[in-house]
Formats: sequence, structure tokens, C-alpha cells
Amino acid sequence: DRQHALTLARAGGGSLAGTLVTASGELAREFILGAARAHGRIQILNEASSAESTGHGSPLPQLVHGGPGRAGGGEELGGLRSVKHYMQRTAVQGSPTMLATIGQQWVHGAQVNEDRIHPFRKYFEEIQPGDSLLTP
Repeated sequence: DRQHALTLARAGGGSLAGTLVTASGELAREFILGAARAHGRIQILNEASSAESTGHGSPLPQLVHGGPGRAGGGEELGGLRSVKHYMQRTAVQGSPTMLATIGQQWVHGAQVNEDRIHPFRKYFEEIQPGDSLLTP
């Protein structure tokens, strides 16, 4: 049950890192939108990313993220950085295709949707992230 999983993921005020194992981009997007506010980082693990996974709780200092309240603090404050300190940020980790599905924006290395129809001949609503034109 998806709602129950989201309730459990948000229980206890959240955590520094969480992991979801799924092959479904739709499920991953729903989970990120529902659980990101309670985690500093969420790793989406699927077949494409499992071989090079850093693991659930591996420290990734290059990612600026902070969990709710007790996790990820200690950043310097100044200018816009000080405003962002009070906003919830979640680092999302996964394969390029999974990240493109979650963010609904194509990411370098993600799968492309090959088509023989030129994008200029499509209605805006028909264009999807990753659409690619095949030319002879």
C-alpha cells in the first residue's frame, strides 16, 4: 500500500537518508513528492543504479542537504544561502533515467524516446522529456 509506505517514511520526524528500491519511475516520483520533506537524501535504487550504489547511509559531503531538525546542519549563513538554510532540501540519488522520470526533465545519460516524427510537428502536450529525433 503506497499511502502506508509514505506514512512510515515520514514517521518519527524523518531521517538523514532513506532508500526506495523500485523499477517504477511513477512510484519513485510519487514517493519523492510525498517523502522528501522528511529526509535529507533519498536514494532510488533500481537495476541500473544498484551496481554502483554508494549505499543507504554513505556520507556524500558534496551534496548540500539537511534532514529535518537534527540532521545536516552547521552550514555558514550569509545572503541567499541563509534563506536556503531554512528551506527543506533533499538530495535525490538514482540512475539518470530514474532521475529524469522523477524530475520530469531529461538528464544526461538517461534513456531517450526515439521517434521519426520531428518535434516541431508535435503539439506541445505530446512532447516528453527525452524525446529524440531519428534521422537517416
